[in-house]
Amino acid sequence: MDSTNFETFFKKVWDKSNILIDANNFNLKILTAILFIGRHQIELGEEITFNLNKIRELLGLEDSIYTYHRIENAIFYFKINFYKCKLKNNRERIAHAIKAFEKPMNDINFEKEWRVEIDSVLRERILQSDFHDLFTEIEK
Repeated sequence: MDSTNFETFFKKVWDKSNILIDANNFNLKILTAILFIGRHQIELGEEITFNLNKIRELLGLEDSIYTYHRIENAIFYFKINFYKCKLKNNRERIAHAIKAFEKPMNDINFEKEWRVEIDSVLRERILQSDFHDLFTEIEK
């Protein structure tokens, strides 16, 4: 996976939206990596599937147990904690970015697939924005 495409994606997702999260946050980078990896699944309305190795490689992180635990903790963070999203009607929605996830059991090599369901408002914001054009642009 091309990290340049990811960096472009990251900047477009968080700089052009009204989502109120610190863009330098490690947890946010993990969430963005999940969205980037699952961009086709988002368009199809499906759960996003990925493995921790894909995220680690995409972000250029070291291959260590510590790294994998940080990635897992970031996923748990977005399941447990809230994010704020400004809606078009001048309202604010507070929601969990990750509604549900399935963690594989006994994944000692971190290669088994995780499943993540993202919040419906976050999914809609991605689909209704220019992110679709970015997805197409990245594929070329």
